[in-house]
Amino acid sequence: MGILIIGMSAYLIYNLIPESKSDISFITEENTEKAPPFELDNIDGSTVSLEETDGKVRLVYFYFSTCVDVCPPTTYLLSQVQERLKEEDIFGNETAIFSITFDPERDTRERLIEFSSGYDPDPSGWYFLRGEEQYSRDLATEYGISVMELEGGDFGHTNFYILIDKKGNIKKYLPIKDDLSVEENVDYIVDHIAALL
Repeated sequence: MGILIIGMSAYLIYNLIPESKSDISFITEENTEKAPPFELDNIDGSTVSLEETDGKVRLVYFYFSTCVDVCPPTTYLLSQVQERLKEEDIFGNETAIFSITFDPERDTRERLIEFSSGYDPDPSGWYFLRGEEQYSRDLATEYGISVMELEGGDFGHTNFYILIDKKGNIKKYLPIKDDLSVEENVDYIVDHIAALL
C-alpha cells in the first residue's frame, strides 16, 4: 500500500499539476493572478473568507484529516511556521494560515477540532476550514490541487502550500523540500512570507 501511495503521489506531482502551477519560481510583482475567493466554516463556528484577511500574507494548504501519508507532517510543519511567525510578532496581525479540507464528509467540525488540537493552532491566525464537498473539491482544483479518490476512502493529491500576498495575488507554490530538515523548511517558508510583507 505504501508503494502505491508513493507511486500515486509521484504521478500526481509530475503529471496532474497544471503546467503553470508546477513552476515554483517566484511570480513577478506584476502578476495579477488573483487567488480564488472562498467563504468557509471555521472550527470555532464562524465563517471565514479570503477577502476578510486582505492586507495579510496568507499560506493555504489543502488536505484531509484521515491522511496517513503527507498531510500530518505537512501540517506539523505549518505548526512550526506558526511558532516562528509568532516569535517575529507577525502571526495573526500580518500573516494567516488556512488549512482547508477537501473531504468534509468525514472531516466534520468535531473531527477537525480533534485533528487540529494535535498541532496547537493559534485561532488568531490559523484557520481549519471546511465547506460543502463539491465546493471544497472545486476550490482545491481552482488552486491547482489535483485530488484523486483511491480505494478504501483514501485520496492521492498534490501537496504544497499556496502563498498569497496582501493584495490577494497568488505569488508562489511552495513544495515541502525532502532534502531539508524541518528547521530548514521553516526558514525557507518564512523567508518567502517575509519577502511579501
